[in-house]
Parts: sequence; structure tokens; C-alpha cells
Amino acid sequence: NKQTNKQTNKQTMNHVNPAATQGWVKSEDPKTGRAFYANHITRTTQWDPPEDWIEEPPAHQAPPSMGNNNNDSDDLPDGWEVMHDPTTGRPFYIDHKTKITTWEKPTSSPTSFRGMTTTSSSSRSDIYGQSTSMPSYSASDYYQDDYGSGGYAYPEYSSTSHRSTSWTNANDDLSDSMPSLEFTVEKVADSLRLSCAGCGSEFSFSKRRHHCRLCGDVFCDICSAHRVQLPLEGPEFEKPVRVCDSCNVDVERGNFFSMRRFLTPLTLFDVENGDDAPKEGVASVTNVNAALSALTSEMDSFVESSSSFNEKVTIPAQFLVECLAKFVRFRSTSDRGVRALASLLALANMAGNVEFAHCVYQEGSSLLDSVLDILERSGTKRKTFFVQEQAARVLYYITEPPVIKSVLELERKSYSNEVSEFGTVDSLDVHRALRDVLDHTTSSSSPALQRWAAASIRNLIIEDQRRACLAANDAAMHAGMGTATDNTYESVLPQLVSTGGVMLLTSLLGADDSDTRAHATAGLSAIISATRAIDASLAALSEVTGTPPPRDKKDVAIIRSIVTSGGCGSSLSQLLLSADNSVAGMGCTFAHSLVSPLLTSPSGSTMIHKGDDPINVSNDGACREAAIGLMSGSCLTALLSMVKSRELGGRTTRPIELRSLAMEILAASLLAIGHMGRAIEDESINHGSAPWKGQVKRIIAKLNSDNVVHLALSILESSQSLQESKDSPAGRIRESAAIIISSLSMCSVEAVTALQNRHSLSILLMAANEMGNRTSVMRRDWAPRCLGVLEAAGFVLRHTWRQDISWGGGDKHELLDLILEAIDAGAVHTASKFLSLAGDSNLPEKAFGEAKLKAACCFLLGAMFGMVLCDPTAIGMQRLYDAVDADAFSTMDNNNSWDHGPTSVITSTIAVLKSSSVQARECVMTGSGNGAIMELSEAALLAVGSMCGGAPISGGRTYVVSAVDLPTVQNDKGGYTARKRDACVTACEALVGLRDSPLPTMLIGGMGEETVFAALRLIVGITKYATLPQHGQLAQSGIMVPITDMLKSSLTNGDLYKFSSSLVLLRFCGPHVTASGGAGLKSIRDSIRVATNVLTLPGDPRATEAQLQNQRLLRMQCVQLLESLSSNASLWNAIAQDALPSLSEFLLREYNNLQSIQNISYLFCALLNKS
Repeated sequence: NKQTNKQTNKQTMNHVNPAATQGWVKSEDPKTGRAFYANHITRTTQWDPPEDWIEEPPAHQAPPSMGNNNNDSDDLPDGWEVMHDPTTGRPFYIDHKTKITTWEKPTSSPTSFRGMTTTSSSSRSDIYGQSTSMPSYSASDYYQDDYGSGGYAYPEYSSTSHRSTSWTNANDDLSDSMPSLEFTVEKVADSLRLSCAGCGSEFSFSKRRHHCRLCGDVFCDICSAHRVQLPLEGPEFEKPVRVCDSCNVDVERGNFFSMRRFLTPLTLFDVENGDDAPKEGVASVTNVNAALSALTSEMDSFVESSSSFNEKVTIPAQFLVECLAKFVRFRSTSDRGVRALASLLALANMAGNVEFAHCVYQEGSSLLDSVLDILERSGTKRKTFFVQEQAARVLYYITEPPVIKSVLELERKSYSNEVSEFGTVDSLDVHRALRDVLDHTTSSSSPALQRWAAASIRNLIIEDQRRACLAANDAAMHAGMGTATDNTYESVLPQLVSTGGVMLLTSLLGADDSDTRAHATAGLSAIISATRAIDASLAALSEVTGTPPPRDKKDVAIIRSIVTSGGCGSSLSQLLLSADNSVAGMGCTFAHSLVSPLLTSPSGSTMIHKGDDPINVSNDGACREAAIGLMSGSCLTALLSMVKSRELGGRTTRPIELRSLAMEILAASLLAIGHMGRAIEDESINHGSAPWKGQVKRIIAKLNSDNVVHLALSILESSQSLQESKDSPAGRIRESAAIIISSLSMCSVEAVTALQNRHSLSILLMAANEMGNRTSVMRRDWAPRCLGVLEAAGFVLRHTWRQDISWGGGDKHELLDLILEAIDAGAVHTASKFLSLAGDSNLPEKAFGEAKLKAACCFLLGAMFGMVLCDPTAIGMQRLYDAVDADAFSTMDNNNSWDHGPTSVITSTIAVLKSSSVQARECVMTGSGNGAIMELSEAALLAVGSMCGGAPISGGRTYVVSAVDLPTVQNDKGGYTARKRDACVTACEALVGLRDSPLPTMLIGGMGEETVFAALRLIVGITKYATLPQHGQLAQSGIMVPITDMLKSSLTNGDLYKFSSSLVLLRFCGPHVTASGGAGLKSIRDSIRVATNVLTLPGDPRATEAQLQNQRLLRMQCVQLLESLSSNASLWNAIAQDALPSLSEFLLREYNNLQSIQNISYLFCALLNKS
């Protein structure tokens, strides 16, 4: 009945099907139900319909569905439509908006971009079954694994998907340059087989030859004892026929067309004598090429269903790869051989089988060099490009990170065995391969070759990273043992800048083809990551060997080359704006690699000091340059659109992982913009960076116009209920929002005003308490998560503190409300909690983060105590000290320390000042810069200065410290003078009681220009509120010389604050200098001359009334200084010689000023009495 049905079907098809007259019939695989086509004349089988085949569909039959019985068009996103393949009836889906097609049914709900693949822009299969699919990547994570000694972290990327095809037009497909060849199974001549192809037994009179009816090879009876009914036409196949053991394995699985039939000519061909091979027959070059062509078509047909790989490919991997390898090496068959090898590796990759790639390495360098030889062929013919495309595919598949990892695992497990006969991963010449694929990235004549070459670059870069890091680890291990290493591998990455490789890849970001852009992006990301990993390994090697590490990081030149070549421009923004989350994820990964050190490295969070060049000198300068590039173009708009969810006004909601990555890019970039903007505002940036000043200012204006600070605050506020005990994308988003707020408030008055208007202090301080001091995974554990929000809160208060706003004006209640908001939000308790943390000096990066955290707390407290000093109502001061006392007793309750009494936040801040000042002085003396310690020292000085009643800071250089600032009942309502005096006594003991007081170093600017003002303000506060013993301690601490020098210099440059502060300090401390004071006594005598000179200076007729008033105040202070110094007998001669004549002249000039006459006459008489 079966045979009758076949004949009936054949007769029916003959009437309507021209291909049937040539012997073609259509059958069905009984195991899978899949249709195939067989030619009973040539004994050829194939999955695709033969040429001239006419398919007659059943009448009134709907296209078959590959899924369930539900309607395929249900639940499709907007713009999507389901269609059916006219040949197979299989449904596929098309997006009319983006021109994307896919076999997989799209869903309306967003999915994570990690693990997603690039969706195809079109779908087709050529008549030869050639897959034009291109690999796609997802954003990469890292897993830890050890390879040999030293331990090496190998980057893990998601597996490549090949279910989608990607091409732009018909010109991309060059497969027609190598048309398929017709292959027919022929019986092997007896003369070619002297022994059984199965068991190897020699044939004799008693051991007869038998042919397998499937593969045509010769076997003995034992190896071909199976009888099978084959679905082929012809009298021979009307009954069961003989098949060999190998083919029977496939037959039992329902595969009646075993791939082994192609191997018969391949195994019989003698490559060594290939030039002398017969022109015709089974073992001829022509038949071998035909077999390779048919084998390739067979494997390509499996692409539609990768699940059939293990069922169809039953030939051992080592045997199949070894068989193909020899034809890749042989010039006459290399074209077909490399194409077959590429198809095999692609099919294995789809099925997740890495064994075939293992076998490629086992063939050693001869096969790998042959593949590279193909890539290095010259010529412009289409066939040449097509063959090189296949070689690039082979290179890509054998260098995928999962493949390399598995091969290395096998090598490690096989060390105890003899494996020298096999090649290893090191058989591949990475330098040569990378040069070859870089050359082909410019191949505009073959977009497919260009894509595969660009895709291979990332894999080769990762392998170069592995080898270079392993070489450094081996060298470190051998250096520790005192032996020499034979691993001298040198990375190719340093050459990529000088040879233009980085610039070339950057130019591909603007390529017309989307896949090429994506692969170029992945390659650039890999280059940057690999360079940093290699630098870290070399730094570890330098530490072991005792040699100084390289000063300049290698990634600096790479990032600068990318930025210069336009890598941060519109090309990148197009990737970020892609509707495909995987493409947008690659763009984010690339942008993140450009600026991530600004977050992960403590140096990226260090303040820019006067004279520093943030762009051209520091290793972080290249990252800052990249941040400017990202924020000054369309990338800023793209990133903002990615982080906005629908709840925050966004059009679409991206996956949370993608939004997290975009937020980190914004945080890192704005951190750089914030520091540079602050330095521009403080006039700290060196003139060499002048070209960037305008860009930074425009970026800040753009950020303000886009309301970025409102967006970040909304993100921070909307996610307050999230649990952040573990690292999560949501936690990273929130922490990034805090950094963005801190960065903008650092450099933008508009941002600070916006935060004040939204009463953000409570939000920020609440977030700080929720985050706690848990370390930030996003910032590589060096910084606490709460650092950003605490810095932001401090910047808001410091900005208000610095403004010259009168408490008696209309803003009195607004400023008081701001202080009360901070107190009610728990600012004192939060700062006290973090200031009491014990530092870990054994971990430099941890110590840096703790210093930054304590500096943020000190800035916060300094602003609060400084603001209440000017509060005429004393309400703010009362509430602040109440909060200090409440926190002290709360801490005492928690620590059960009633025996030792309460420890207030004031005491903790002074302790921080003492320790940080000592460390800062050590850094200055040893020349080891530590920006966090310097910043903490400045912050602690400001905070303690406010606690000790230091003068306001809003007036800047024009503010004159006078007798009005001394403690009186009028300006110290509430009776808090004693609290300030206690703070002054404690601070004086902490700073002056040290063996080497850091105060002189601070005053001369040794710890930075910023600390001069802060130290001067603190000392003035101590002299105002402390008693005579503290004045004497200050006089003996060595500050008299720098104070006198400051008096002279400030008179020259017109700094009234420093000049008047110096007069106050000399007035209270000068009398305590003894006759044996040495340089201190000499400096006091110099100050007498300066004061007398001020008394005799002529007035400026053009001066304003305010300036005249300041001049009168300063002259009055000079007289007060001279009167105070007259109590020191060691200074009588200097006063008599220098001061008395000037005082007489001044007295005569001020005769008309009755008030001045009364004051000066009194002081003059007192001075004469003492002298």
C-alpha cells in the first residue's frame, strides 16, 4: 500500500510539477513529520524544494499554525502583524514601524535587555540554505573563575542568537558567487577500499566487500548487517537494503538521509597527493567540492530548527572537524571547506554545543593559520569577499568567551595526560587575527564581511586580555618564587591607538548598518575594559616585584581617541534611542565604560583644587572629557528619556536594568561636571582648561532647563520604600539619583534653589538614614551609599550659609525654616552617627570613602552652626543645641556609657578635626596627596569654627572682623557663650596640644588654599570666646610668623577679612610672646610697623562711605593692637620708635572726629603708661 501511494503521488505530481519529471518527489520524515525532497535518479535529498518545483496547496486549507490553537494576532503590541511563510506555513511577525521581522511572537510587556538579542530587520533564506544571521550581544556581566595561577576574571557574555537574520539589501548576500554543486552518492570502487571502512579489517576471499546503500562506502558483512526500507525511488529500494552501522544510527532516529553520505569522498581523498588526484570519481577534487557544497546546504537547512542538531549530526565532532580541516588547508578545496566549517560551527553554536569548536583548536595552528590566510587574501571579486566572510565566521565562533572558557577547562583537566599532540587556545595568533579583522571592517564592498569582522573584534580583545593578565599573574608568581617565567605575552591593545584601530572602530559607530554599529560598540567597550584589567594586573605585578607602577593609565589614550573621533556624539545617541533594548543596552555599556572610573575610582570624587588641570593632567581627565562629550550633545537627551518611566513623564518604560545603567552614566558624567563647574565658580581651574569652561557652563544651563534635579529628586522620593540591603538595579537607580542631586547642587545655584523650594532636606536626610553606611557596589565598595545624599544636603545648607542674606530682612523666616527643617529631619543625629565611625586604615579605599562621608557630615554641621550664629531670634540656636544634647544622651543610652558622660556631636567633630589635621600634615610632609583627607580637614575646620563662634563667611574678602564680633550679650542671645567657650577650649587643646601643631602649616596654605580661610576663622573664634590660657597656647603654637606674613600680604592685595582677622589674632595672642620667642617676637615687631603704616596712610577721596567706614574700623583695630602689645615689655622699644610718632600724627588728623579722639586719647594714654 505504501509503494502504491508513492506511485500515485508521483503520477499526480508529474501532471503539474516540472521537477517531478527530473526524478524529484516529496516525502515526509516519519519521525519529525517534516517534508523533504528526494531525487530517485541522482539519490540526492534536500529539505528545500528543488528548482522548478510547484507546490499545490490543498484547497480551502488555512496556513498551518506552529503554535497553539489561539489566534496568532492576539495580544500583539501596536504596529505588529502576524504573517505566514508561503512555503512552510510557519507564522512570523513584522513590526511595520521599525521594519523588524522575527519568528518569535513579541509580547507587550517589557523584558530585560540583559539576555535579549538583536531583532532582525528582515528574514530570508537563499536557495543554497546559507544563513546570513549575525551575532548579537547583551550587556555583559563578569564572573570569577581561575585559570592557572593567579586567578583571572573572565568576562561572560550571553550566548549569541542566530534565529534572526540581519541584512540591509540584496547586495549584502554574496553566496551566489559560490553556487551549490550537485552531489550524487556513488559506490566506492573496490580498489579504493582495501579494508573495511568500519572496523578496518582487510578484505579477502573469505571477508567480502559490501556497499552501504546510503553512504556508498565499502564495509564487511558484520559492519553492514542492517536491512532497512529506505524512502527512495527505484526498483532497488522496493525492498529493504543494506546499510552500515554508522548510517543505521541515523536511520533508527528517523533520519533516512544521514550526513555520512557526504563523508565518503571526504575521507577517501588524499590531501597530501591532492594535486595528483583523479579528475573524476568518488575521490576527485570535483566530487569533494560537491560533497562539501551538499554538506553545507544540509547543515544550513538545520538552522530553522536547532533542536534537530543532535538528532541529525551524529558524526563524532573530532572526526567531522578533522575531515573538514584538511580541505580548509588544501587550496583547491579551501573555499568550500571553510564555508562548510563555518556552517558547522554556526549550527553547533545554536545548539549550545562547544565540542566542535574544541576540535578546531585540537587541529592546532595549521588550521587556524589557514583560516587567517584566507582572511589575508587580496582581491576584489565577490567570491573572495564571500569566502573571507566564512573565515570571519569561523574566527568568531571559535573565539566566543564561553568557547574559550570551556576549552581552557578541558586543558586544565588534561594536564596529567599527554596532550602535546593537540593544539591549545594559544595556537591562535591573536595579534595577527586582530589585524586581519580590523582590515576587513573597512570592507564596504561586503557589508556581511564587515559585520562578521566587527563581531570578531570583541572576542579577540577579550582573549588578548586573558593572555596578558595571565602573563602578568605568571610573572608575579615566578617573581615571588625567584624563578623566571616563560610566558612573555604582550597585549596588542597599546598598538590600537597608534595604528588607528580605535579611531577606525569609532568611525563604525556611524555606519549605515545597525549590526556593524552594534558590533563596533561592543568592540570599543571590550577594548576599554580589557585595558583596565591589564593595567590592574601590571600594577599588581609591580607591587610584587617592587618596581614603580606605570603612572599613566593605558585607557586614557583610548578614551581620548574615542572622544576625538566623535564616539560621544549623535552615532552613540542613535544606539541609546533604539527601540530594541539590547541595542540600547550595548550603547549604555559603551558609554558606561567611558565614564565609570569617575564612580569606581576615589580620585573621580576628589575636589579639583586651585592650579589643577582636570582635563589634561589627571588620569581621570580623559573620563571627564568623555563626560563633557556625552552631556554636551544629543546623548544627554537620550539618557534622560531612558531613565524616565511613565510615572515620571516618560513615553515608554525601559527595563529596570537598562534604566539603572543609564542612571549610572548620568551620575558619573554629572559628578565630573559638578566638580568642574564648582572649580570654575571658585576660579580654581588652570587656564589650560579654558576651552572646556564654556562647554561646562552650557551643560549646567541645559541640565537646569531640563529640570534634571527635579527628576532625580522625584526618583529618590518615589523609591523610599525600597529595601536596599542587597545590591539591586532599584538601589543603583536611587543611589545614582543621589549623586546627580549632589553634583548639581555643587555647581548650580538654580539647582540649590529648586531643592530649597521643594523642601528637599527632609527627603535627603531620610534617604541617608535608610541607606546607612552600607558600602556601594556601584562605586566598588569604597564609598557608602548615603554619601551622595549627605553631600547634597550639605551643599544646600552651605549655599544658603554663603549667601549674603540679612537675617533681619524678609528672608528671616525662610532661613529659620530651613534650619528647623534640617534639625527636625535628624541632621544632628545622622551626622553624629557617621562621625563616630571608626576608620579602617588598612584599607586605603575604604578610608577614603569614610573620609568623604565624615567631610559631608562636617560641612552639614558647619553650615547649621554657622547660620544660627547670625540668628537674631536665637530660636535656631536653641533648637540646635537641644538637638545636640538629645543626641548625646541618646548615644549614651545606646552605648551604656553613663559612667563616662555624654559625648556630643561637637566633641566628635573636634576629634575628627584632630585626627584629620594630623593625617593631612603627614600627607603634606611626605608628599603623598590624599584629596579626601584634605577635604575632611577643611570641612572639620569649618564645622569647629562655626561651633566656636567663628565669623560669618558670607562677606568674603570684604568682611572686616572687628570688636563688634566679640562675645557680648547683644550678639549672643540665649546665653550660649559658655557652650562656645567649652568648644574653643577643647578645640585649642586638640590642635595646640599636639607635638607639632598643624595650625602653622594650615595658615601658610600647605594643606591647600581652602584650609587657610577655615583655619583663620577657627583661630579667630577661639580668641574671641576662649580665655587667656588659650591665647597663650596659640601664641606658643608657632602661628605668629604666618599670621604676620598674612597681615603683610593681605594689606597688599586688599583682603580685608584676612587683614582684620590677623589684627585680632595679634591683639589677643601677641602679648603672650616671650622675649625668647625668636622668630615669633620678630614677627610681632614687624606687625607693629605694619599697623603704624596703616595709621599714616592717606585717605582715598574716591572711596565710598562703606569703604571709609572700613578704613576707620581697621585704623581703630591697629590702635587697639598697639595698645594690647604695649603690655609686653619686650615690645616697648619697638612701640616707642615706630608707633608713637604715627599715633601722634593720626591723633592730629582725627581731631575733628570727637568719638575717635575720645577712644584714641584713652588708648594713647594707656600706651604711654605701659611704655
